[in-house]
Amino acid sequence: MTFGEWTITTPFGISLNYNPDLSLVATDTNNVFVSFLNYDSGYHEFSKSINGASSWSARKQVSATYEDSWTSEKSIWVDPDNTDYILITYVDADSDDVMLAVSIDGGANFSLKTIDNSGYCWSPCIDVYNDGGTKYIFVLYGREIPFPQKLMMAYSSNDGDSWTLKQVESVAPEDVAGDKVIKAVSASTIYVMCKMYLSSPRWLAFMKTTNSGDSWASSVVSNDANDFGYSHSMAIYDANTVFVTWIRNGTPDNLMFGISTNAGASFTTSTILNANVWGLSMDFVNANTILISYMTGTSLNLIYTIDQGVNWIPIADIDTGTFPQKVTSLSIVSNTIYIFYTGESYYGKIAKCSISTSLPISSILFLDEEPIILI
Repeated sequence: MTFGEWTITTPFGISLNYNPDLSLVATDTNNVFVSFLNYDSGYHEFSKSINGASSWSARKQVSATYEDSWTSEKSIWVDPDNTDYILITYVDADSDDVMLAVSIDGGANFSLKTIDNSGYCWSPCIDVYNDGGTKYIFVLYGREIPFPQKLMMAYSSNDGDSWTLKQVESVAPEDVAGDKVIKAVSASTIYVMCKMYLSSPRWLAFMKTTNSGDSWASSVVSNDANDFGYSHSMAIYDANTVFVTWIRNGTPDNLMFGISTNAGASFTTSTILNANVWGLSMDFVNANTILISYMTGTSLNLIYTIDQGVNWIPIADIDTGTFPQKVTSLSIVSNTIYIFYTGESYYGKIAKCSISTSLPISSILFLDEEPIILI
């Protein structure tokens, strides 16, 4: 795989500060959408680009009141077949309710809908399954009231007008950014990844339901005593193939990778990098080519594999500086990489690069009309 030249921009000119709550999704090479907490104003905001991140729309305030709590690296969803339809989830600071902002006009206007108003909720993330035009919206979040803390899933099939709430697990996830991920495989099959910390040792869990949350099966991705790094990510290639990545704390930390080929029943795990990293976000080009973005205190980086995790190749120092907060949101579409991340002085930055997964002509020799691939 070859990489083009990286383009780095700082398009929004605002501080995202300690709770960045940033999320990016690209539906094609031109249409890119972001949501984030504007620390200067305290509101959750939205912006979009229709020309491949060359320019951006004016920031649009989404939340009616100040936003509270961390969201996930995937707190925004945009319909790839109708980019006027945009969903953003967040937590209201005044009420601690989980909220959904819905736009049907490309982000010009948002209507706000309450998902859960039971009190002190945090860290929502979102995914949607489009079943012949009916959109099944799934939101995963933590809830403290009524005690004990719980991991909850809410789903709606009517654009968020009404919700069904399901308890996933009675042990709460860590209250930090990117600490849980939800992926909808079908209208009733949903995969969840979360770190559970009230058990000993803490364990990284994969959970799934095939009946819209009525019951859940769980498997242990890892229960190493040091598995309490504050960042992890999950990508679903198909119903059987699940990729996960997380941080194992140490001196230095370990960047870990896991793969399941049996719908999450078991995982094969490995260490792919020994370094102090943060802000993991993962996406894939195909079943074998997987990319993970991450940050250190001084650089934005990628690491990728083209053989489903057997070997990994780092792309270091995509951007360098003094980065006080380390969060990334990665999206790959049509062989174009977009990364939304926190840069100097907490400012939100966008990194963009084109990639090619084909072999260059210089790596192929033709001898007696039979191609020989030079490895």
